[in-house]
Amino acid sequence: MRESGMRRMMASAAAAALCAPGLLVGGQAWAQDARVSEEEPIIVTAPLDRARGDIAQGVVVLDQAAILEAPIGGLGETLEGEPGIASSFFAGGASRPIIRGLGEDRIRILSNGVGVIDASSVSPDHAVAAEGLEAERIEVLRGPAALAYGGNAVGGVVNVIDGLIAEEPVENGFSGKYYAGVATGLESEAAAGGVGFANGPLVVRLEAFTRSADDYEIPGYADAHAEEEIAEGEDPAAFAFGAAPNSFADADGVSLGVSLVGARAFIGASVRRFETLYGIPEGSHEHEGEEEEEDEEEEAIFAGPRIDLEQTRVDLRAGIEGDFLIFDRAHAAFAHVDYEHQEIEPTGEPATLFTNDGWEARVEAHQREAALLGGALSGAWGISAFDKDFAAEGEEAFITPTTTDEIGGFGVQSWTIGPFSLEGGLRYDRRTLDNAVEGEREFDLMSVSASGAWRPDPRFFLGLTLARTERAPTETELFADGAHLATAAYEIGDPGLVEEIAETMELTARWRAGGFRAEASIYQAAFEDYIALVPTGDELDELPVFQFVQADATFEGGEVEIAADLFEAGGITVSGDVAYDWVAGAFDAGGDLPRVPPRTLTLGLAAEHERFGVRVELQDVDAQRDVAAFEEPTDGYQLVNAQLTFQPFDTDALSFLIDGRNLTDQEARVHTSFTKDALPRPGASVRFAVLGRF
Repeated sequence: MRESGMRRMMASAAAAALCAPGLLVGGQAWAQDARVSEEEPIIVTAPLDRARGDIAQGVVVLDQAAILEAPIGGLGETLEGEPGIASSFFAGGASRPIIRGLGEDRIRILSNGVGVIDASSVSPDHAVAAEGLEAERIEVLRGPAALAYGGNAVGGVVNVIDGLIAEEPVENGFSGKYYAGVATGLESEAAAGGVGFANGPLVVRLEAFTRSADDYEIPGYADAHAEEEIAEGEDPAAFAFGAAPNSFADADGVSLGVSLVGARAFIGASVRRFETLYGIPEGSHEHEGEEEEEDEEEEAIFAGPRIDLEQTRVDLRAGIEGDFLIFDRAHAAFAHVDYEHQEIEPTGEPATLFTNDGWEARVEAHQREAALLGGALSGAWGISAFDKDFAAEGEEAFITPTTTDEIGGFGVQSWTIGPFSLEGGLRYDRRTLDNAVEGEREFDLMSVSASGAWRPDPRFFLGLTLARTERAPTETELFADGAHLATAAYEIGDPGLVEEIAETMELTARWRAGGFRAEASIYQAAFEDYIALVPTGDELDELPVFQFVQADATFEGGEVEIAADLFEAGGITVSGDVAYDWVAGAFDAGGDLPRVPPRTLTLGLAAEHERFGVRVELQDVDAQRDVAAFEEPTDGYQLVNAQLTFQPFDTDALSFLIDGRNLTDQEARVHTSFTKDALPRPGASVRFAVLGRF
């Protein structure tokens, strides 16, 4: 009780500091520079390309340095330290972002503004086909972004921007970047690099990366119930201790981009190859009748089930600036993807093959700013379409082949007068799902949003956003019928499901003054016909039966971030920060929703000089006791992290990084993970890395 009370007190103090800028406390995510920057980046993921500080919803931006300072691995782990963002943390190679308690198909993951087209939303053991080591920047819109990206973005958007296709003129000559790192405890090593060449309008970019990690170290038993079972007489040798079994993850990628860039236009193409092989927890993929005995050679090579994933992606993009009718600029993007992954048994035999091949296209045009009623009117219009063919063959093919296609369009208008601005928009989509067994379902989807903002002073911003979003059910929710061993359930879809409707509200406040920055958001998302996977009480194939059903549900929560420069002495600037986020989710008729992230409090202290930086951080993750039926509570934990950066020269040509995680070697289990009882977070680890540009 004392621990929970202290968390509440610290959260209240953080919120109060928003109204009292003189308090010297602050909040920023672990991976970001602790000092308060005066620059606000332009968010290209937003429909109107606004500065971060002018967007009336929560926004996260990681530049390349922040990405490399974050954990190297799945996209969920890279973003997990940001307020309001959790990770599905299924295995060493599979993690997907969860934003404000929403994940899977309610989060849209993009690559350069166009969908990644993989299978990560189908099952938590499927990796996201997007890699942080290749990214120049990652932008996250917390909350609905359905106007620009459709109903699947009701929970938010994650846009991984790689910079392969140049959109602006580049200085002639060669340039490059590099990264190399090894980590004890994680038993990992990684390297990435890129070279670019520009000659007049021609820009060429070549990128490559590789990372490899063995089974990572843990502070105790992998099985959360091992000590109880040993106390009841089980053999301790039957339980993995000191290392998470089958948690290895390897990944490689190479990509090439070629562009022609002028003063007012660009056109370019890129091709990317991504491959990853990673283990998944034994308990999540046991099959009846599997051989229990293997010879020594097989056991050495195939220690557990694994996934072998391959994706080839081709992108085309173009943009132009110039007056045409009411528009002053436009851009278009197209991506074609061939995706497959093979699930492999511990014996080395192939089990299930998943494929998801398709394309996505997008065109946007922006209006010239025009005078209206004493203010300024601007806006954007866009159309998008995609087509994808999903299929699964093998013993875990719990979904029959389905083709999904969608076409939609949107318009958004913004009117600004003095310190006030109003923004509104509308989007319509028609989605068709054609299943090989159940036939065709068609959905007409409408989304609308409105926001208002008040900026009486450059230092202060207050925004309110209201939205109504419709989302079509997915192929899994409609057509699943089989054993899904990643979730340890026999899943049954419902071909009669209707659209899911979300009505959302978000209030955001920001304050920036000198060396002080504060930001807070509170939100509510009320769902009509929320689609949930609930237990029926029956059993099939020795698994509990779960059925997709619809019921009204509500999520509510908030985030607080405060950062401040505390003092300066001898050329060293000392800063502090605090971040706090919470979310609650429940059915309106009663009962909590499953795998809702617990409350998280992060405290940081940093010191910076011209050529070095030091940061120490405490992350306190609360216990989660508000659980759904058949879901176990999860204990809280505290992680101590520390980081040292050193730049020996005045330029960014060379930098050194020492990054320590969980330095007190605490056992930490992730409540949002399906494998929390089989796979804890890594124990103490230290990463040594070198990076730079030329």
